[in-house]
Amino acid sequence: LGKAVTSVSVTVSDEDIATGKQKSAELARLKEAATSAWSNGDLDAACQKAVAAQQIDPKFPLAATYCSGRDRVNALVHDIEATLKPGATKAELDGAQSKLDQASAINPKAKPLADLKKRLDAARGGSVDVSKALAGAAQAWNSGDAAGAARIAGDAAKASPTNVEAQLQKKRYDEGLSALEASVRTAKD
Repeated sequence: LGKAVTSVSVTVSDEDIATGKQKSAELARLKEAATSAWSNGDLDAACQKAVAAQQIDPKFPLAATYCSGRDRVNALVHDIEATLKPGATKAELDGAQSKLDQASAINPKAKPLADLKKRLDAARGGSVDVSKALAGAAQAWNSGDAAGAARIAGDAAKASPTNVEAQLQKKRYDEGLSALEASVRTAKD
């Protein structure tokens, strides 16, 4: 067998070099913008910038990561929001908390999560003001002030309409006050 030598001529213009440098700089800028947006919890911007970077570098792996993460967080947010309604049960709120934890594991700084956490805490009775008001209602009831207990619980329920505990306590004190008033009317007759 013999040996062969081949040579290939390659011509690269200054324009090609400039375009390559420009694309490289644009790719670096887009990758940085996508990573920064993700770190700041701006999931839509992270996905958009990552997809734009993937147009320049099809092997850019974070495009799929950022976009699927955004889609999963948005689906969980939608599920949680559907749960945060007056009359949600403890089991439903526990499920919403689990979904919030899943979304936080994907990106703890995702913008919609902070508001959802506050709303979920309020619905679960986590609001300090509502808790204090309900404690005041219990104290009023125990001291014989049924009307005061019903009023305080009503104010707490009005202040936090998604707070299940406040709604239940309002109903309980209203029913108790009605029963007490009915007993007083019966005793007078």
